[in-house]
This record gives sequence, C-alpha cells and structure tokens, in this order.
Amino acid sequence: MALFGSWGWYGENSKPGINVCEYDDGKFKSIKGYYEGVVVGSPVVISDKGILYFINETRDTADLAREGGYAYAARLCGKEIIPINQIKTYSTNPCYCVLDSTQQYLVIVHHASGQDYASKIYRDENGKVRSKVEYDDAAVELVKINEDGSLGEILDFHYHDPAFPGKRSFLHGVFRIPDTDIFMVVDKGLNSLYTYTINYNLGRLVLLDEVELKYNAAPKYLTFVPGKKLAYVCYELDPSVAIVKYDDVSGKLEHLGDFPLQIEDRIMCGQQDFAYSPVKDIMYIIMYEMGENAVKANADVKKLNNSWSNFSHNWGKSDTIIGVYDISDSLNPKLIQYVSTERQGCRRMNLTPDNKYILAFNTSSNEISRLRIEEDGKLTLLDHQDWHAPENVTYFELEE
Repeated sequence: MALFGSWGWYGENSKPGINVCEYDDGKFKSIKGYYEGVVVGSPVVISDKGILYFINETRDTADLAREGGYAYAARLCGKEIIPINQIKTYSTNPCYCVLDSTQQYLVIVHHASGQDYASKIYRDENGKVRSKVEYDDAAVELVKINEDGSLGEILDFHYHDPAFPGKRSFLHGVFRIPDTDIFMVVDKGLNSLYTYTINYNLGRLVLLDEVELKYNAAPKYLTFVPGKKLAYVCYELDPSVAIVKYDDVSGKLEHLGDFPLQIEDRIMCGQQDFAYSPVKDIMYIIMYEMGENAVKANADVKKLNNSWSNFSHNWGKSDTIIGVYDISDSLNPKLIQYVSTERQGCRRMNLTPDNKYILAFNTSSNEISRLRIEEDGKLTLLDHQDWHAPENVTYFELEE
C-alpha cells in the first residue's frame, strides 16, 4: 500500500491532497482520495498504530494569511483514512515534519511567508530615528503527541536570527539522524544547517550546533550516508552539493566542502532532491539546467548563478536531469551517468522499497517517470504514469 501526496504552492494542485493507493512494480492505482485542497507535505506513518501525520505545505491563502498553518493526525483503517484532529501551527507555511524515536513528539519546520514583511520606525537608545524591516518568524516547533495519537499542544519553538540586516530565515526541511534523537534543520534563507535535540524532562527543544554553508546557494533537502556520519545537502540555487560531517552524540557539524555537479557542456543551475541506494552505494540527484528563457533573460550567464531569477527562469521549463553518482569514495562522488526524465518540473523523487526503481515526480507536467536501476546502478527510463501534481509517496503495511 502507499499514500501519495500532491503539491501546489498555492494549494491549486492538491485536489485531493492525498490518495490511498495500491502499489505494484513501480506503478500506483488510486483507491480513494482525501483532504481536498490540502498540500500534503512529508507524511509520516506509524504502521504498528495505523496513524498518519502530515502538514499543509502551502503558502498563505485567504484563510491562512498571517495566522500560521496546519498539522494533521489521521487513522489508517484498512484502505480508509479517518481524521483524528488538526492543529494550527504558530508560524506560517509549514513545510516539513518528522517524528522523534519515541513517537511522543512531532517536529515541524516552517518556510514562513513568501513576501510579507513590516517596515518599522523607532528611536534607538541615543534618541535617533531609525527604521527596520521585520519578517515572519520561520520557526522550528515541537508538538506533543497524545496517547490516543492525536496532536496535542505546541510545547516549544525556536527560530534563527539573521547575522546581519537584509537576510531572513526560510526553513525547508527537518531530518532525524538515524538511530538518534538529533534533528538536522535546513535553513534556505540563511544558508545554514542546524542540529537540535529534545529535553524530554522539560519538553523543550535544545539547539546543539550550527554551520554555515555556501553563500546564497539556498540549501533545501539532505540525505544521510549511513555508517559514514556524513550528510549531503542539495542547493536549490547552485550547481554543487555540500558535504557535512556530523557527530551523532553531540550533534556537532562540520562543513567539509562542496562537490560540483557540472555536466560536460551543459549549464546546471541547482538541485531539488536526493535518493540514496545503500545496496549500490549510489546517489541519485534531481538537477535542472539553464534553459533558453534564462539565457535570453540575461546574456551574461554568470549573473544568473545563485539567484531566484535563475530558478524562476528554469525550474519546470526544461526537462529534468537525474545525475547518478558513485559515492563509494564519499568525499569525492563520481558521476557515472546522467539521464533525462523527458518531463518537466520534477520536485521530488523516490527509491522504491525493493530498490528496483527510481520514481521521479514531475509536478509541472503531472506525471511520474519510472526508471529501472540496473546492476551497475545506472538508470534506464521505462515509462511515465499520469498523476496529478505528484510530490511524495509513503509506503506502508498495516499490522493485522
């Protein structure tokens, strides 16, 4: 069985938001859809309890503007989803959530409002008239999970202050280090990575460490390399990947450097997501390249690097490329293949549980690309399945 989430930044593509599906050999068959209008982000399933958690990953709409977002709990009963409850988060635009190892807490991060800000005028300590710009807090929030599986009170929060004026925080992902209760939080706005843990006695978040990554590169998602205590962090606005070493006891972080993703004579711009195959020791990366629109927009290609102008001109307007990297030497990944999905706007991808396929979710062209993983880890594009605004999939088998 599988749960398939649909995505749309303004909620326009998410009807319904989540589908209960049958899964077979890299293909999906929808049984029933739920949560119409909800952009189902990072669903988490507790199989032995039959409980599902997710957030509404959308920017401000008429009913959400300036008031936060929503997180949901639901019960999986056979092939049905039965709502348990929903809570309002205090920060705007929730974008990712993850459970702790004890399943007592849900950690939620927020992208915060896209363009909203307030210009403030004040007198400083010397009586001089000054002005400043204030943005919404992009918070990490700690939610208590009740014994019946429902979402309870938001117990704690933390947000990141910019080191200098003009910068703002955009959180984009939270990931639990395997076999620990240390959480890595990616801040796309401040180009930084943070580690947190939970004080279980107090029900509070504890900031452990932070490290700055490549300037203005917009780190987005990450993947862990098990057994090597390394994380790869993709940049949305730069054709390279950060290599970060972590300590799974103290949470200490070290940015070891970045490896480039340029491919021959193609002009790569950034990435969207990873998939890591522990069987092959291969990493797959969704990349997008500079298209004709971007080149026409600015004759000096270099000016478009590390900019949202670059991203808006390219993502969803040219075919998605998946880079295949041998990471047996984890500090020096080696490109062994790149392959086009022949479709546009791929935002996420998935390695199937049997390690047979990479599924690329082409949100813009409303299709799932199925690519077979060969013996050497390389990919062969097989076919495409029509699917409305595909974004994420969660596989599950409920206990009898």
